[in-house]
Amino acid sequence: NGILNNVEQKIKQERKLRAEIEALERRFRMLFENAKSSIVLLDTEGKLVLFNEAFVSLIESTGLYINKQNTEFGELLMELFLEPELVLTSVRDAFTHGEIAMGEYQLRSFNQSANMWVQLFATQIDTDEGERYYQVMLNDISKRKLELEVLAKQADFDLLTKVLNRNGGEKAIQIKVQQKVEFALVLIDLNGFKQVNDTYGHDAGDEVLISVANRLTDTIRHDDVVIRWGGDEFVLLLKTENGREDMVRNAMDKVRNLIKKPIELADSKLSVTIGMSAGVAFYPGTASSIDTLMKHADRAMYKAKEVKHTDPDNYLFFASTNKSE
Repeated sequence: NGILNNVEQKIKQERKLRAEIEALERRFRMLFENAKSSIVLLDTEGKLVLFNEAFVSLIESTGLYINKQNTEFGELLMELFLEPELVLTSVRDAFTHGEIAMGEYQLRSFNQSANMWVQLFATQIDTDEGERYYQVMLNDISKRKLELEVLAKQADFDLLTKVLNRNGGEKAIQIKVQQKVEFALVLIDLNGFKQVNDTYGHDAGDEVLISVANRLTDTIRHDDVVIRWGGDEFVLLLKTENGREDMVRNAMDKVRNLIKKPIELADSKLSVTIGMSAGVAFYPGTASSIDTLMKHADRAMYKAKEVKHTDPDNYLFFASTNKSE
């Protein structure tokens, strides 16, 4: 009887333990399947051992088809990520040093969907039985990336005119300087803008600025740059060769002719006409630093404003040669 009682107690304990294990497995499965992050478990041969529904949804959102029964780790990365070699190098380097691989990577899009980004965590796992697995977790950070892109664009673009603002313009100039690209920096000041603003109000002034920005954008070449420097001042970065003034003069004549055309105000039947004065400095002919280049262009522009009182057609002044045009 004693032996039978012991056996019965052991059986009860085993059943209880088995029930607890099954309950833990159900809870784990519930957490695993309902996790918002994509979770994948792979063996040393790169085969998918386990994955949750979030991973399936992520794959489907990219338009990529993956064989769930026989997908290799390398194949997964090569097909899923836009820069797979970067991901593989990062993961291998982390595992070599016994660390968790982490990074933010862009996914490929096979169905023309919006840019998708994920935050990746990859861990190397060794079981008590000596088996090795790799756990990969992917968090969708596309929304955060998009918000950062919007913030970056707002930091570099003028909200009113949609062209580069001063901050973005300084970056564009710096890039050209670093690349040693020859260009003409043209500083434009609008003549008559203050009168429009004072007479018809700020809304009318805003319309004028928007119209000018659009006309400048429509006139320049695709590799030139329009910047709203501040107020009613604009800057053009025009590609040149050997500081040729004739190239700049021809381009600016087209700009001036377009700027002079009447601007229809949306809230009235009135139209306004403005003019412009412009100063030109060449990189690297006039100066090799951005600050000095801007100072030369600014002085040239004010010189053009001075001479326009005696000669209205004389709107352009070149700082490089101190010659008015």
